[in-house]
Amino acid sequence: MQCYNFVNTHNSPIMRCLLSCGLVISIAMNVGAQSLEDIDGEKLKTLVASYKNKSAVLVNVWATWCAPCVKEFPEIVKLQKALKDELQVIFISADFPGSKSDVEEFLSKQNVGWTTYFKNDNDQRFINALSEKWTGALPATLILAKDGSEVKFTEGLLTYEEFEKYAKIAISTE
Repeated sequence: MQCYNFVNTHNSPIMRCLLSCGLVISIAMNVGAQSLEDIDGEKLKTLVASYKNKSAVLVNVWATWCAPCVKEFPEIVKLQKALKDELQVIFISADFPGSKSDVEEFLSKQNVGWTTYFKNDNDQRFINALSEKWTGALPATLILAKDGSEVKFTEGLLTYEEFEKYAKIAISTE
């Protein structure tokens, strides 16, 4: 109670500074905070469609237990940061139910500061929602042009240069 009274009754420059610094730190900690939301096939279709005629889209389905996924993941994060105004990256974890905390820890270590997704659907329905070409193998990447047309679908590891090449094609396709 004394601290509360002190803060509210003393308008000293030091107290104003301390309060301002606390507010700035609090805001800074929430800027770019990542969140992990459940997604099913229907929500995926709706999410991808929401970017049509606005942005190129890269959808990457990955898992923490998938070595190629983990290897290419930082390359996609790097690409997102380089092309942030032109490319929307949608990460979807295909990790097993009950492993969300592992996924959140991985995303934090990768400095992912945007909303990502956790597959919460029947495998076959989700596979069909992403691409008829997808066998279910990971990693799986779908790159769409601004007009919603497919530029590239692939299963397996890609390099930064490959991601960049297809992303730039997607960005330049009207």
